[in-house]
Amino acid sequence: MVQSEASDNYYIVGFSPFLTRQTHEKAQDRRVTLRRGESKMAEYFLKEGMSGSALEAFFAENEKNNGEIHALVVWKDDKVVVRAAPEPYSVYDKAELYSLSKSFCATAVGMLIDEGRMALRERLADIFPREARLADERLARVTIQDLLTMRSGHEACTMPQMKRALDPISAFFRQTTKYEPGRRFAYNTGATYILSAAVQKRTGMTVLDYLEPRLFTPLGIAGQSWNRCSGVSEGGIGLHLSADDIVKLGVLYLQKGIWEGKRLLSEQWVADATTPHADNSMNGTPDWCAGYGYQFWNNAGEGYRGDGAFGQLCVVLPEKSMVIAVRGLVKDMQSEMDSVHKLASEIDSGAQGEGFLPAYGPLAGGTGTIGGLYRCNVNPFGWTQMRIRFPGRDMLLCVQDGEKQQELRFGGSRWTDTQLRAKRYCPKLVDLQDNSYEEEIRFAGSWEATEDGAHLLCRYQSTPHVEEIFLRVQGENLEMQWTPADLRARNASRLTAVKIGD
Repeated sequence: MVQSEASDNYYIVGFSPFLTRQTHEKAQDRRVTLRRGESKMAEYFLKEGMSGSALEAFFAENEKNNGEIHALVVWKDDKVVVRAAPEPYSVYDKAELYSLSKSFCATAVGMLIDEGRMALRERLADIFPREARLADERLARVTIQDLLTMRSGHEACTMPQMKRALDPISAFFRQTTKYEPGRRFAYNTGATYILSAAVQKRTGMTVLDYLEPRLFTPLGIAGQSWNRCSGVSEGGIGLHLSADDIVKLGVLYLQKGIWEGKRLLSEQWVADATTPHADNSMNGTPDWCAGYGYQFWNNAGEGYRGDGAFGQLCVVLPEKSMVIAVRGLVKDMQSEMDSVHKLASEIDSGAQGEGFLPAYGPLAGGTGTIGGLYRCNVNPFGWTQMRIRFPGRDMLLCVQDGEKQQELRFGGSRWTDTQLRAKRYCPKLVDLQDNSYEEEIRFAGSWEATEDGAHLLCRYQSTPHVEEIFLRVQGENLEMQWTPADLRARNASRLTAVKIGD
């Protein structure tokens, strides 16, 4: 969504009359204005000559494989030819990219190398001399290039131990290596964190701040954020960008470092970063064992990509002059990649079709019977009180943490937006990420009544995830249960409270 400067209206831009089956009859205009809080509609732009049938098949195939595509942008032959996002998502949602963040972190390293302020053969021990005193003999010889290619000599990812440490950099050097540096591929988010820390050590700026004037502003990207761990941008994870932003990085690499006539990256860096340096043939699935460059994967067929957990993709296909950016919630990413390759080969086939998108419909609402003021028992979010209200068709949870009050909104038979700031609330890869600090969280919510309380549905727009919340009331006691719980902070999947007023 983009917000009007003159009002609090939201505009769905680039509409086609081909939307979801539910909204197909409602949206014939190319631009539709919605008041804040009104029901959402799908975003859809399909350039003339592109195939609606291929687009519909792409969404349907991922749905068949129990995956969801939340946003898709396709760039071909110097222009965007597809923008598509089913409700309640948008191609402009700034969301967690997970390991697709690595390709952006590597781009910062490339820019420093282009500036002559860093070198591929530079040893980490020379950048972090104090911390490197803890390293074993092999790790003391590791270079920037070894980190870029995931060949630090470690047997497995070092980030879980680093994330729990007071000093993550020292924790990296304390972990012993099993292999000679530069020899064996082992995917390692901790290695990318060290690259982020190296950029910060060399420039005095976080990777996010370093890239602001050199990459994000020239590409027309704004509003981005990058989660931190001990004051350092997480590097290999944690960057929040939209599908519309992701496609721009791919176009920059497709155009060999040039954006709108201006060189942002050297052609040499682009070539090196996207060339397979590491043998990852032990990975098994075709698109994950075709070679690894500088934080870019090589595709089994044409091209290369950055990718992140649960289906975040920036796929560059030079022979087709095409970039495909995807945000989603996908478990089988090889199936997702198969559908991307198929879409790339069929999008300009001329087979128009309807081009329907899937509809992620809201819950039914109902009559709320559990309203009132509740005192929260001790919980990881720091919430002290919660008031439940039912204005009109909707349900509001007004929570207090001693400093501020915030509202979690759930629409009855519609989606409503919530934006809150909280610690330990956001679902994420908790084994790799620090969630002890307050962060901004956005979701579209809906609700329905149950016999003993309420069933709530959260479709997060700041992460790929979808959660259900079950509110159960017995007498004066209330229990909230979040599911699935595997992406939540410890003890953050359940909250209890006692009613203290109406």
